[in-house]
Amino acid sequence: MAAETLEECPWRPLQIGDSQFLAKCHLIATTCELLVCDCSRCFYEKLTETNVTEKNASLNANIEASFDRLLTHVVGVFNGTAPNSSLNVAKYDERQLQISAESFLSSFAFSWEFNLVRSPDDAVANQLTKPFISMVLELSRRHRELIKIIENKDAQIDEYKAENVKLMRSEFRNSRFRSRIQ
Repeated sequence: MAAETLEECPWRPLQIGDSQFLAKCHLIATTCELLVCDCSRCFYEKLTETNVTEKNASLNANIEASFDRLLTHVVGVFNGTAPNSSLNVAKYDERQLQISAESFLSSFAFSWEFNLVRSPDDAVANQLTKPFISMVLELSRRHRELIKIIENKDAQIDEYKAENVKLMRSEFRNSRFRSRIQ
């Protein structure tokens, strides 16, 4: 099931040179939203049919391609799935993150510039911190549930032992489970 909003899209690591980021991309119909985070700030760009077409005409005058083909390629370059592509940080400060990209589109050299602007200050909390805390809480709940299941199995084994049931295969013998984390 495809994500319906940028918030629902998964984060992926994005390494550009020595810089480490988290990135996500949401592609729908005729737009694409990009979000890059350095864990203290988020940067955002929305690609529309108009600005993709204009930017391609400016940066790649020798390449004529449909909007869908251009957008698919640009997203592939951003996501690292386009072959023979590279990303470089051109500008990185408090207000913007500019990433230059080089690749090949139908054997022609293809250049692109991602111009991401700083998102509101609460973007890191809304996009990273809150979802990660929710995930940790869910993992903790699952962990506690698994501990209960294992403890119930240990109790069941104790009942079998009390009834003098013998284990036929010694490789299934194990020690009693002791949880270190509650």
